[in-house]
Amino acid sequence: MEQGYTPGSLVLVRIRVHGRNGAREMQAVLDTGASFVTIPQRDAAELGYDLSRAPQVRLTTANGPVGAPKIILSRLTVGDIEVSDVPALCLDLELAGVSSLLGMSALAHIRIVIDPKQRLISMTRP
Repeated sequence: MEQGYTPGSLVLVRIRVHGRNGAREMQAVLDTGASFVTIPQRDAAELGYDLSRAPQVRLTTANGPVGAPKIILSRLTVGDIEVSDVPALCLDLELAGVSSLLGMSALAHIRIVIDPKQRLISMTRP
Protein backbone atom coordinates (compact mmCIF):
# COMPACT_ATOMS: atom_id res chain seq x y z
CA MET A 1 0.00 0.00 0.00
CA GLU A 2 1.32 3.43 -0.89
CA GLN A 3 -0.18 6.83 -0.21
CA GLY A 4 0.81 10.46 -0.13
CA TYR A 5 1.08 12.61 2.97
CA THR A 6 1.47 16.26 3.85
CA PRO A 7 4.41 17.06 6.16
CA GLY A 8 3.20 18.38 9.52
CA SER A 9 -0.25 16.82 9.11
CA LEU A 10 -1.78 13.66 10.50
CA VAL A 11 -1.32 10.59 8.31
CA LEU A 12 -4.72 8.96 7.82
CA VAL A 13 -5.15 5.38 6.60
CA ARG A 14 -8.16 3.16 5.90
CA ILE A 15 -8.26 0.06 8.08
CA ARG A 16 -10.70 -2.85 8.19
CA VAL A 17 -11.36 -4.37 11.61
CA HIS A 18 -12.84 -7.88 11.76
CA GLY A 19 -14.91 -9.46 14.52
CA ARG A 20 -17.42 -12.23 15.14
CA ASN A 21 -20.21 -10.09 13.65
CA GLY A 22 -18.43 -9.13 10.42
CA ALA A 23 -16.03 -6.33 9.56
CA ARG A 24 -16.02 -2.56 9.62
CA GLU A 25 -13.93 -0.07 7.68
CA MET A 26 -12.72 3.02 9.47
CA GLN A 27 -10.25 5.80 9.03
CA ALA A 28 -7.37 5.77 11.50
CA VAL A 29 -4.46 8.01 12.37
CA LEU A 30 -1.15 6.25 11.73
CA ASP A 31 0.40 6.73 15.18
CA THR A 32 3.85 5.24 15.85
CA GLY A 33 3.67 6.78 19.33
CA ALA A 34 0.58 4.77 20.28
CA SER A 35 1.31 1.37 21.81
CA PHE A 36 -2.02 -0.09 20.69
CA VAL A 37 -4.54 0.08 17.92
CA THR A 38 -7.48 2.03 19.33
CA ILE A 39 -11.09 1.77 18.15
CA PRO A 40 -14.34 3.21 19.54
CA GLN A 41 -16.17 1.10 22.11
CA ARG A 42 -19.39 1.14 20.04
CA ASP A 43 -17.61 -0.31 17.00
CA ALA A 44 -15.97 -3.05 19.07
CA ALA A 45 -19.30 -4.04 20.64
CA GLU A 46 -21.08 -4.06 17.27
CA LEU A 47 -18.33 -6.29 15.86
CA GLY A 48 -19.06 -8.81 18.63
CA TYR A 49 -16.31 -8.13 21.15
CA ASP A 50 -17.44 -8.50 24.80
CA LEU A 51 -16.10 -5.39 26.52
CA SER A 52 -17.59 -6.37 29.89
CA ARG A 53 -15.11 -9.26 30.15
CA ALA A 54 -12.10 -7.36 28.77
CA PRO A 55 -9.31 -6.35 31.14
CA GLN A 56 -9.06 -2.60 31.78
CA VAL A 57 -5.89 -0.71 30.88
CA ARG A 58 -5.22 2.59 32.68
CA LEU A 59 -4.17 5.44 30.41
CA THR A 60 -3.29 9.05 30.94
CA THR A 61 -4.93 11.27 28.34
CA ALA A 62 -4.99 15.04 27.89
CA ASN A 63 -8.19 14.96 29.97
CA GLY A 64 -6.64 12.89 32.75
CA PRO A 65 -6.53 9.18 33.62
CA VAL A 66 -9.07 6.81 32.03
CA GLY A 67 -9.66 3.08 31.79
CA ALA A 68 -10.02 1.33 28.42
CA PRO A 69 -11.02 -2.27 27.71
CA LYS A 70 -8.25 -4.26 26.01
CA ILE A 71 -9.37 -6.79 23.41
CA ILE A 72 -7.69 -8.96 20.79
CA LEU A 73 -8.90 -8.17 17.27
CA SER A 74 -9.24 -11.36 15.25
CA ARG A 75 -7.95 -9.57 12.14
CA LEU A 76 -7.02 -6.09 11.01
CA THR A 77 -6.40 -5.19 7.38
CA VAL A 78 -4.47 -2.20 6.00
CA GLY A 79 -4.56 -2.21 2.21
CA ASP A 80 -3.63 -5.77 1.28
CA ILE A 81 -1.76 -6.39 4.55
CA GLU A 82 -3.58 -8.55 7.07
CA VAL A 83 -2.53 -8.92 10.71
CA SER A 84 -4.15 -11.45 13.06
CA ASP A 85 -4.65 -11.40 16.83
CA VAL A 86 -3.99 -7.67 17.25
CA PRO A 87 -4.19 -6.24 20.80
CA ALA A 88 -6.42 -3.15 20.77
CA LEU A 89 -7.88 -0.67 23.20
CA CYS A 90 -11.51 0.40 23.05
CA LEU A 91 -11.61 4.09 23.76
CA ASP A 92 -13.91 6.81 22.52
CA LEU A 93 -11.62 9.55 21.29
CA GLU A 94 -11.69 12.07 18.52
CA LEU A 95 -8.56 13.42 16.89
CA ALA A 96 -9.21 15.80 13.99
CA GLY A 97 -12.49 14.03 13.22
CA VAL A 98 -10.96 10.53 13.41
CA SER A 99 -11.86 8.09 16.17
CA SER A 100 -9.28 5.30 15.62
CA LEU A 101 -5.51 4.93 15.90
CA LEU A 102 -3.30 2.51 14.00
CA GLY A 103 -0.74 1.93 16.73
CA MET A 104 2.29 -0.27 17.27
CA SER A 105 0.34 -3.42 18.19
CA ALA A 106 -0.38 -3.67 14.43
CA LEU A 107 2.48 -1.57 13.01
CA ALA A 108 5.06 -3.92 14.56
CA HIS A 109 3.98 -6.42 11.87
CA ILE A 110 4.17 -3.95 8.97
CA ARG A 111 7.19 -2.47 7.18
CA ILE A 112 6.78 1.30 6.80
CA VAL A 113 8.94 3.35 4.44
CA ILE A 114 8.66 7.14 4.33
CA ASP A 115 9.91 8.93 1.23
CA PRO A 116 10.06 12.62 2.20
CA LYS A 117 11.09 13.79 -1.28
CA GLN A 118 8.07 12.19 -2.94
CA ARG A 119 5.87 12.67 0.18
CA LEU A 120 4.88 9.02 0.09
CA ILE A 121 4.39 6.40 2.77
CA SER A 122 4.60 2.74 1.76
CA MET A 123 3.39 -0.13 3.93
CA THR A 124 4.27 -3.73 3.11
CA ARG A 125 4.65 -7.06 4.84
CA PRO A 126 8.15 -7.37 6.34
